[in-house]
Amino acid sequence: DLCGIDNGGGDCVEEWVAIFGAGYYPQGDPNLVSTYTNDPNSGSYTTKGRGVFIVRVADGTILGQLSQDPNSATYSKMRYAIPAEPAVLDLNFDGFADVVFVTFIGTATTSAGRLRAISGRDGHEMFTVTNAAHALTGRANLALGNIDGDANPEIVAVQQNGRLIAFEHDGAFK
Repeated sequence: DLCGIDNGGGDCVEEWVAIFGAGYYPQGDPNLVSTYTNDPNSGSYTTKGRGVFIVRVADGTILGQLSQDPNSATYSKMRYAIPAEPAVLDLNFDGFADVVFVTFIGTATTSAGRLRAISGRDGHEMFTVTNAAHALTGRANLALGNIDGDANPEIVAVQQNGRLIAFEHDGAFK
């Protein structure tokens, strides 16, 4: 198959998609103490603003969605809104566009952000940067590109202190 997946079809169909963060929602903002909740048993709990969507441009069909799931080891960490745009690039050269984004684990949406990547092939988590020294702000968009001339792309983000930081395509600090 041209897609790299043995689905019996023998070929692939390209289609335009939009990939975006779920945006801002007050219940996902820990700065708004009166409305924020991360307790799934609370009546005001919602996953709005806490996810990433992949939507077919032609008709608006949601093709993929990653959102907070309190019962998932991976997605339970998506506790806060994802206001910045996810970045999209084939990080591992498998022929599928991967999604890179920042989620928050701190007490403010400008601090303790974690860089994450999700595989475009099957949706598995490729990496999460957990080193506190590399904490990010998620209010700034990511930049992807080859900044050192090697064969792999790098990821440039904004740290919570406002400085730029670079990571390798696998999430390692550059």
